[in-house]
Amino acid sequence: MSPLPKIKSRFAEIAASRFAVAFLLLLGGMLVYFPALNGELLWDDLYLVGENPFFKSPVFVLEVFKHYLYLDSISLYYRPVQNLAYIFDYWMWRGTPFGYHFDNAIFHSLSGILLYELLRRLLPKLAPRDASDGRSGNAVMAFGVAAIWVVHPIHNAAVAYVAGRADSLATIFAIGAWLFYLRSENSRHAVIWYACAAMGLLMALCAKEIAFIWIALFTVFLFAFDRKSKVPRISAVAVVLTILGVYLALRAWPADRPVTQAAPSSAFSERVILMLRALGDYVSLIFWPQDLHMDRIIYTVNTYKGPEVWHHALRFEYLSLIGFVALCGAAYMSINKRPGQRLRVFGLLWFLLGFLPISNLFPLNAQVAEHWIYMPSMGLFLFLAASISAAPEKWRTGLAVLAFTCLVPLGMRTAARSYEWADAERFYKQTIAAGGGTPRVHLNLALIYTRRGDHSAAEKILREAVERFPDYATARINLGICLVKEGKNDEAEKYLSYDKEQSQTLAKTYPHTWSAALNVAKLRYEANDRDEALRILDGAMKLHPEIWDLVAFKAQILQDLSNLPEAISLVQSYSTTNWWHYGAHLTLGRLALKHGETERALAAFADASTLDIYSTEPLNFTARACLELKRPEKAYDAELKAIRRNPDQPSQYLMLSTILDELHRPDEAKAALERAQELADSAKARGA
Repeated sequence: MSPLPKIKSRFAEIAASRFAVAFLLLLGGMLVYFPALNGELLWDDLYLVGENPFFKSPVFVLEVFKHYLYLDSISLYYRPVQNLAYIFDYWMWRGTPFGYHFDNAIFHSLSGILLYELLRRLLPKLAPRDASDGRSGNAVMAFGVAAIWVVHPIHNAAVAYVAGRADSLATIFAIGAWLFYLRSENSRHAVIWYACAAMGLLMALCAKEIAFIWIALFTVFLFAFDRKSKVPRISAVAVVLTILGVYLALRAWPADRPVTQAAPSSAFSERVILMLRALGDYVSLIFWPQDLHMDRIIYTVNTYKGPEVWHHALRFEYLSLIGFVALCGAAYMSINKRPGQRLRVFGLLWFLLGFLPISNLFPLNAQVAEHWIYMPSMGLFLFLAASISAAPEKWRTGLAVLAFTCLVPLGMRTAARSYEWADAERFYKQTIAAGGGTPRVHLNLALIYTRRGDHSAAEKILREAVERFPDYATARINLGICLVKEGKNDEAEKYLSYDKEQSQTLAKTYPHTWSAALNVAKLRYEANDRDEALRILDGAMKLHPEIWDLVAFKAQILQDLSNLPEAISLVQSYSTTNWWHYGAHLTLGRLALKHGETERALAAFADASTLDIYSTEPLNFTARACLELKRPEKAYDAELKAIRRNPDQPSQYLMLSTILDELHRPDEAKAALERAQELADSAKARGA
């Protein structure tokens, strides 16, 4: 007897075991993204889990709902749940990159597990099977779709990239809400499950705007595919509309931002071509995920300027052809009456609903982005799995085995790609080599060299970016900043100086352009023209009142001019308006301490210490100030708290020893000194 039936039966048992599937999907997700776990932070990671002021303390749990994701940006991304996840990460991992990458891999794997659970619930309604093949066949298909989706390389940009976790968070909450809704069927506690579904939907919307597509998909399923549902549709619609209203109210909370002038709209025929190219690019990457890189381009205005350029851009036309063939093939398989037609139609609708907003039929901030296909790819994989069920019976098993066999090369490619993400310099160089050398990629590579102190390498990259993209103001400004650091001040001013009208335009068009005014002010200050430096700063602060760097530099100038009261007033005003800004409170404390306003300083340090649960600086300042005020007990409490936050700093034990001497506790003071020496010796040994 052939062993094949036994193997199929055993595999079906595994696929039907929720525990086994959850373990395998979690293991697979962690293995393929293992190379990225110790990776660096890059691109938007540097802001979101670096400069971002809203993730270093639980006190921001409500505050994140009052702001867009990026403070200094023209974007209107409203994603407070993403910041909530970063708050958890910071508390759990103390801000180490490993923690962020580890949780990203967990979130992605959990998304795959929930996808499996959702398909297990939906497949019986979409593709009824005979009794002999029913549950086991559905479980195998659900497992296959979820497994391929979890290990597919195209999702690297949503997993290996810390900033990309909004996709997985939205998926977790959206699918979770759907499962809660399905759980309410035949339940005596339907109201409780409805409430859980409503909360999940709200969290999904607050994680990423893609949740609107999940709502559309759920609505299509509810009215077109689940006509025998035992849950009243009117109740489901009412809950969805209520949550949409709550979400829109929350989204109106952040302060208005100036709307940038939209680029001239392309003709409809051009948008259709771009749509086909985008479809061709995504489909190509699904079946052959080799050419993976950020900032993908499928059209450039220079495409038809000459034979050489046209020949180089010929691949764009192939993408259009691939997109057209894929669309025709999907349409044919959907109207084909072979088994699984309803399931194929649903999978195709899932993909098309997710693809429509990213199809280039509507204005986008990029042409193609790999992480945009995160949700639509689920529908495409479901469509492909349903297409296997339409194959002749003698081919069906072979095709299914081939699909599962693909898990190995796909996982290997994902691991290789996540390795590329692990090193920022390698990642940007690979992106440029793969044809993704956009202005932002050049800028990010240059910033790596700048942080490293290799300003000549940064200058070379930035000059190339300015030459290739002369209208990209951010590259010009960063070139100017780089030239300042190299001491080429005269040339730098050509790239940093803008008149009032130009500055207003830049402020509405590009983020972070205030850095030009800040650096020109620094040049004036270094040339001892302090009045001009203050004038420049005042003008920039009118355009960018929320930027702390401008306020901080003006306060520094005022302090140097021995005008501490005005500096304190300036910083106090900013910290009052922006109570959440750690640096403002810390600076206020320092200035007040220098001015002899000790109580004011202590209050500012106390505020700062609550805004970063692992920062020791405000506590150390508090301990020193209390010691000078002859309050050794309060100094002791503050220093102990600082040591609990960071127990590996020798200087803190030296301070503790001094405080213990004041408290007449010589034995403890001696022990603190010995501990300081142990830590210092250990640090020297590691350095050696």
